[in-house]
Amino acid sequence: MMRIVCFFIALLAVSSCTEQRPVDSDKSGESAISFPLAQQSLALYLGLDTIPTLERKPIIEKALAQPDAALAHSPYGAYLKSLLFYNSPQQDSVMFYFDQSLAVYEDLDMTWQRLITYTQLNQEIKHHRVASLAVMEQLYQQLEEVHKHSTILDYQLYDILAKAYFLNRDIDQSIKYTELYFAHHPFRDNRVIQSRFYDISFLLAAEVQDRDKAFYALTQLKNLLKGSGDEIAKTRYFDMEARYFAMIGSYEEALNSSKRYFHYSQKTNQLHPMVYNNLATSFERNQQYDDAIHYYKEGIALAQQMKIREQNHLYGGLSQVYKRKGDYQQALVALDSSFAHATRMKEKMNADKLHELEIQYQTKQKDIEITTLKENFLLQQKNFQQQRWISLFAVIFVVAVLLYGLILYRQRLLSEKNRRLEMQNKKMELEQRMLQLQLNPHFIYNAIANLQGFINQENKTKANRYLVALSKLMRHILELNRRDFVSLAEDIDAVENYLRVQQMRYNHSFDYQINTHGVDLDELLIPPMLLQPFIENAIEHGFKNIDYRGVLTLTLEEKEQQLYLYIRDNGRGFQDEPSTAQKQSLSQIITQERLEVLFLAKKQRAFFHLHSLNDTSSGSGVEVVLCIPILYS
Repeated sequence: MMRIVCFFIALLAVSSCTEQRPVDSDKSGESAISFPLAQQSLALYLGLDTIPTLERKPIIEKALAQPDAALAHSPYGAYLKSLLFYNSPQQDSVMFYFDQSLAVYEDLDMTWQRLITYTQLNQEIKHHRVASLAVMEQLYQQLEEVHKHSTILDYQLYDILAKAYFLNRDIDQSIKYTELYFAHHPFRDNRVIQSRFYDISFLLAAEVQDRDKAFYALTQLKNLLKGSGDEIAKTRYFDMEARYFAMIGSYEEALNSSKRYFHYSQKTNQLHPMVYNNLATSFERNQQYDDAIHYYKEGIALAQQMKIREQNHLYGGLSQVYKRKGDYQQALVALDSSFAHATRMKEKMNADKLHELEIQYQTKQKDIEITTLKENFLLQQKNFQQQRWISLFAVIFVVAVLLYGLILYRQRLLSEKNRRLEMQNKKMELEQRMLQLQLNPHFIYNAIANLQGFINQENKTKANRYLVALSKLMRHILELNRRDFVSLAEDIDAVENYLRVQQMRYNHSFDYQINTHGVDLDELLIPPMLLQPFIENAIEHGFKNIDYRGVLTLTLEEKEQQLYLYIRDNGRGFQDEPSTAQKQSLSQIITQERLEVLFLAKKQRAFFHLHSLNDTSSGSGVEVVLCIPILYS
């Protein structure tokens, strides 16, 4: 259905872009050239451009087989017949039918004249390595004609200009005219036309190694080919995909794409020596030299079977693989074969070829001969150097053994260093536990003194209650001290047990408050018994010999990923009593050492400091600020 739509669109476009000419007679007396037939033929030709290459032949044959035979016997039919052989080796058949259209060139309307002219220009650069000055002058002349009066076929001129500039290695100009070709194509919204445009865009981007543009064109092609039945387009896509992966250095992916390219070429009966060459090159990049050699040889055999003259790139690739394998003798044979083949090509050159082409070819052959002689000389030198390489490999082996021994020695040193670090870590853990245990005798001493006071007062009931509460507290403390860290909830419970014991001792002469400010007590961790020494100092020394009710406040806050603990009392503050100062400094020294082992050695922030308070109602008071990192269970 889409093809029929394209046909009618082309017919309407031709009707609007071609000028009306009267029916004229051929000078040789043949049947008159019909203008409606020219329109229909041109529409058919334009519609073919939107159809995959493999599907064009039956459409042309069907059009030529119409019962009235008007198209088949017209110059337009002759031109369409030439297209049947355009991409085949039968180029003589192409020229045979094309010459029939060319013979009535003057009697054709302007659109068909341009089609014939563009076809001639395209044929002149098709098999050349460069676009000659004469061809470029003809293209410029045609470009001026287009500026004066345009036709629906002028997109072909931009396509030929893009090819010519590409042959002359002016890639920027080639890109410019490729974009003009696509912009002026009557069916630029067609999938086949878009696929062809991005196909060319990729090749041009690859020439200048523009990875971004190449990737964009390849992505567009992949999207266009989804659901497409154009096997030839898919074949070209995998060839370009292989080239892109090779461009970015993904040689394994390039090999996979080259294999798909080879498979589709074989499936569509489009195998060509270049297909073998590309697959062999991909194997070579992946250092699979035996496979590369196989496909280079298969490509050479196919080229000889197809009588393709240009085989030097296959022989050159084969020679390069042999060199990489170190088989210089076979590399030399491949180069000799290349030279012999080039000689046979030279002998088979047709004497009627253009003088310019002959000069270019002879120049190339001279370059090949010089390159071959240089390669032969280099290969001979390498044969003499093989003995040196053997000695060098022996030296490399000895060096490798020494390096291996050095690596083993360094690994042994690292293992020993790691063992020392593990021992050091264990030592630090033991030191932390020792510091933690130093608090237990300090607290037990004061607790026994308190119990002794109750016994001396002969208050058995109170002493018994105190002893029971003290035993629970001691059991709690012993359980906590078995771990490096406990939950904040557990440590707060131990502190409250201690405060209740001390309240019993001092006849509830002081009160306490614990403010958590929303801190998650169950999730946060803290070293056990870290708060107890400061609380003990507040009770034993801060509330000693005061004539008012003491108040002790414990406040918890989270700030800047740190846990702050504030212990405040309204006691008598710092006093210049040597015994008091000595006891306080002992607890502070123990706490400081614990912080160093637990946190500071790991470069974590932890500190505490004490300062006097002057805003209490009675006495000066002391506040302890303790800061440790936030740790989660």
